[in-house]
Amino acid sequence: MRILLRHKDTGEYYRTENQWTSQAGEARDFESSAAALGFCVEARLREVEILLAFDDARYNIRLPLHTGPDG
Repeated sequence: MRILLRHKDTGEYYRTENQWTSQAGEARDFESSAAALGFCVEARLREVEILLAFDDARYNIRLPLHTGPDG
């Protein structure tokens, strides 16, 4: 399983600082969902979801994140 960040509007995956990619295989793989969440808070990312991506995409789990007006 890989733990990725996916932009809700564009469908792109977080790669590196200020870089997004349409290819899940090129995306940054976080150590845990807690690490991905902490990164989103620290980087003030908005409109993203955590994606638990499995080899068989039928089992993928999307975890939408809600950020308030202050991030």
